[in-house]
Amino acid sequence: MLKKFLLVFILGTGVLSCFCDEVVPFWNVKDIEINFINDDGEIVVSDSIFADSLNVIVSFDLDYVAEVSFQNIFINSAMATQPCPSNGEEGMKDPINNMTLTADEEYNDFAAGASLNEIVRYGGEEGFGRFVITVGDFPAVSFFGFQIMEKPMNLDSVKFTLQLDFVSGNSISKESGYVFWK
Repeated sequence: MLKKFLLVFILGTGVLSCFCDEVVPFWNVKDIEINFINDDGEIVVSDSIFADSLNVIVSFDLDYVAEVSFQNIFINSAMATQPCPSNGEEGMKDPINNMTLTADEEYNDFAAGASLNEIVRYGGEEGFGRFVITVGDFPAVSFFGFQIMEKPMNLDSVKFTLQLDFVSGNSISKESGYVFWK
């Protein structure tokens, strides 16, 4: 009788099942890096850009964060057969609520430091709105890309600044290197 009880207990609770390493369910952005991509998909280092638009890749330095919770070691054996979840699978802990791209100098009709979001395209739409709305629920995202759709007509080189504002009130701002347009 005792053997039967132990067998049912072990199989029913999953005590001997495979355990996942501790998973950190949420992610946040610690820092960003801005890179420019040419039409061949290569990172532009010091070359001049001859196109009328510019592809931009923003890489995220991620920080995985957890909630304080108790993990029960007596898990259901059906749950134990599922693959282990990945870090950051439950979305952002501190979601982005605004993104703004600016230039260090006057950029066509935009004053230095004014938002260039109306000439930015993400997913075929103007600005970063679509990205901001959806990224908070995504599993950890290490980068995203967008396009600057207008070539500056009044200057040959420019530095961009991308600012991410978070729901908590924190923000991250990063300045790019110079972009040389021909």
